[in-house]
Amino acid sequence: MNRSVIVGGIARACSIFSSLAWLTVLWALCSLPLVTIPFATVALYDGATRLLDGDGPSWRRFLFTMWNRATTTIFAMAFIGIPGALALSLAWLARSGAGPAASGAALAATAVTAVLMVFAPVACLTAPTPAGVVRQIGVLAVTRPIRAVAALTPWAASVIIFTICPPQLVIIFAFVAVSLGAVGSVAILIPGRTGLRPRVFVRTIPQYTPKGITQ
Repeated sequence: MNRSVIVGGIARACSIFSSLAWLTVLWALCSLPLVTIPFATVALYDGATRLLDGDGPSWRRFLFTMWNRATTTIFAMAFIGIPGALALSLAWLARSGAGPAASGAALAATAVTAVLMVFAPVACLTAPTPAGVVRQIGVLAVTRPIRAVAALTPWAASVIIFTICPPQLVIIFAFVAVSLGAVGSVAILIPGRTGLRPRVFVRTIPQYTPKGITQ
């Protein structure tokens, strides 16, 4: 094999790893206050979208997205809190001996909450108004239900890999664990990485603009 091809592949792999690591570090730093985790996650999805578009992550862009999408993020948190609170309540009832029906309902509510948490950041980025977040989540859930569920896979894979990862590799994988989940979810939710680009896909959703992604 041509040596230049090998060197080019290694350089590209290092570039991708460094970009993923930088996104994870940005997310971790901005999530330190804990209450900012949802805002940092929205910015993480924006960085993942731009990374798939060939743009490098930027801390200025990261902070700008957190601030610019704060209102829609808060609205999404309130919306996700409904099934989340229901899941916690049903789980408490199940532990109190309410029976298998409560356990099954708690599991279903937890699954719904997990799916909403995965693609809510996309809705936060694309909805022009806070009220539009709910409609955008509905659009994604109705038009792409299989993709919405499949978007959980990268996050689950990251957790599994991190759990079974050898101790000497845990730190290395930790630098890309969060960003890998975000990039994988964005790639699944945004169809045709070889077809439509993210900005084009966002424009195809009625009455919405890509403000959160293209600025």
